[in-house]
Amino acid sequence: MILPSYSVTWTVDSILGNLYSTSYASKRLFGDHLERFEADLKSSLLEIEPTGKFTEVLSVSVITALKKEAKSQ
Repeated sequence: MILPSYSVTWTVDSILGNLYSTSYASKRLFGDHLERFEADLKSSLLEIEPTGKFTEVLSVSVITALKKEAKSQ
């Protein structure tokens, strides 16, 4: 079953927050380079989209299945 797609609007700050919530981009991993990372990422994102808003279109699909009942003996 395919459900209607929807969109999520990300800001520079929400992108950073999402990254920091992951295990591969936790703030502690950046050590003394955290401020430089944030500045570089913000600058790069704003070069791509000066408004700082990014829209991601997401689609959802559902796959369902039934477990076959075991035959009784």
